[in-house]
Amino acid sequence: MDGTGGNWIGAFLEPHARNLTNPKDTAHLDPKTLRTVISNGIRESSMPAWGSVFDPAQIDAVASYVTRVFLVSTKNKQPTVDKHRSKDD
Repeated sequence: MDGTGGNWIGAFLEPHARNLTNPKDTAHLDPKTLRTVISNGIRESSMPAWGSVFDPAQIDAVASYVTRVFLVSTKNKQPTVDKHRSKDD
């Protein structure tokens, strides 16, 4: 998993997954927002709700992982090109 949403599974998702390596796509994501998205999912997308599967500590662990691996490490990087997103996304 490279965080771009452009792997073979990502190519089949509608709407396409966010590119977590692109600071433009992740600027609005903070730990609280991540926990909410992980817990509740995203309506009309392929992001499921994990709140009934994971306990709060596990949700915090997933949010911490995403923050540490993708969000913090991309703060100073240039955006990558996401072939799956239109300019209007």
